[in-house]
Amino acid sequence: MEYQEFICHIKDVMKSTYDDKEINVRKVIKSNDIELDALIIVSKEQPVSPTVYLNDYYKDFKLGRSMEDIVQEICYVYENHYGKLEFDIDKFSNFDLVKDRIVYRLVGRKFNDKFLKDVTYVKYLDFAIIFYYMLDDTNSGNAIAVIHNSHLKMWGITKKELYTVAMANTPVLLPYKLSTMDQVINEMLADSKVSWRPEELCDSDIPYNSKMYVLTNQQKFYGAGCILYENVLSRLAQKLDKDLYILPSSVHEVIIIPVEEEQSSKDELTKLVCEVNKTEVVRGEILSDHAYYYSRKIDLILT
Repeated sequence: MEYQEFICHIKDVMKSTYDDKEINVRKVIKSNDIELDALIIVSKEQPVSPTVYLNDYYKDFKLGRSMEDIVQEICYVYENHYGKLEFDIDKFSNFDLVKDRIVYRLVGRKFNDKFLKDVTYVKYLDFAIIFYYMLDDTNSGNAIAVIHNSHLKMWGITKKELYTVAMANTPVLLPYKLSTMDQVINEMLADSKVSWRPEELCDSDIPYNSKMYVLTNQQKFYGAGCILYENVLSRLAQKLDKDLYILPSSVHEVIIIPVEEEQSSKDELTKLVCEVNKTEVVRGEILSDHAYYYSRKIDLILT
């Protein structure tokens, strides 16, 4: 079964299963310009519905997963989330009623030409600061509405006003989490009895340093934007009395390494970032292709 035939079959099954609802499949441009096919099930009673992306299901199908099993999972996803997301269109049209839940994320500009076409964003270095409204009150970061230029017109506000609100909200709604690499690895292996030596898990080109840090948010979801939180980098740099290298390991977190005299150069770290992007990071989660330098003297991140 070819991909388009697969999509049509899924759509037909959903129409027969939910004959009182509107079933559509449309192209969606996601972060890093990834184009996905989104199955959307909409009812008159519930304007917000979970979006189910079909691309990975087709990959599962080609690997032998049964169509029946795939359909059952899609139905489960829809029914498990249906009605749990409250979205008041009238409320959303009033900026004063939604501004307290507007936050931001950090994405790489060079990877997002299509995605950023209609999305409101602010340039920062070679990043784009994008904005979104958090639909639920769990602060999970998963249920969101990305803010587009049309929303600014609807609200009658400027990009600067949106930026100011998001910069104030994000550290409060999505607090940062700064851990040593040791702590992160211990968390990953907490339920494992595997013994390890930390230096074995580091790239051979980078001497193991127990003061390697991982910066993200409490949700560990699009946490790379924490580098913009006020005083986070400056406090760490002052505490260590060192400038900092910042390695963008993904959109979800960055690795921070204190600058030492006998250490890999920024160019060498950039090579590492590129290699990790190619081999370890899925395309949609790549943030940047080079390392950054934080100067504590001028309190700035430099490319």
